[in-house]
Amino acid sequence: MTSISLAGTSWVSIPSANRGAYRVHVKSSREGGPTLIFQLTKASSNAIYNPGNSTVSPGLDGTRLGYDWPPNSPIKVSKNTNSYDGGYQITVYS
Repeated sequence: MTSISLAGTSWVSIPSANRGAYRVHVKSSREGGPTLIFQLTKASSNAIYNPGNSTVSPGLDGTRLGYDWPPNSPIKVSKNTNSYDGGYQITVYS
């Protein structure tokens, strides 16, 4: 498990390679904050990723977490509002 800080709607990279298969858990350290579990795969670092199953639990105010995996980049997560800024626990399974 690792920790990251999310602020506003900015994207933040999480520990991952540029290709492979991952299951990722993201949890706000604040009570009532958003959570997200997702799976994704990519065969080549410059390819478009293939999304798998995802489950999201929005924060009490409706804030949701999202993810992206751009070509030649690590996996990224963000929030869709300015609420629930702060620490998030990330667990990455490969």
